[in-house]
Amino acid sequence: MQHYKTSLPDEAATQALGKRLALCLQSGMVIYLHGDLGAGKTALTRAILHAAGHQGNVKSPTYTLAEPYQIQLKAGPSKFMHFDLYRMISADEFIEAGFRDEFNADTIC
Repeated sequence: MQHYKTSLPDEAATQALGKRLALCLQSGMVIYLHGDLGAGKTALTRAILHAAGHQGNVKSPTYTLAEPYQIQLKAGPSKFMHFDLYRMISADEFIEAGFRDEFNADTIC
């Protein structure tokens, strides 16, 4: 597992990083974003999805806990799951929600 830590000074920098990350996407990949509320995690996810060809709205899954998207990679279509685990208290909640099944060779989480 690789770790990358950065501070992004503004929305333009967030969008630029999202575009670079979108070029690296592969089915089965897991990307963990960690930060305080309002840190820009959804803004970065939105930038990644739009750079990967998603044309629609990208909203924070704060209340739904997960939002699915279809994107087009060089290797073909892929499912992209955007999770917000902020309100989950335990790993059991994650498993009970069925999210574990999304972590597979065909889905980017």
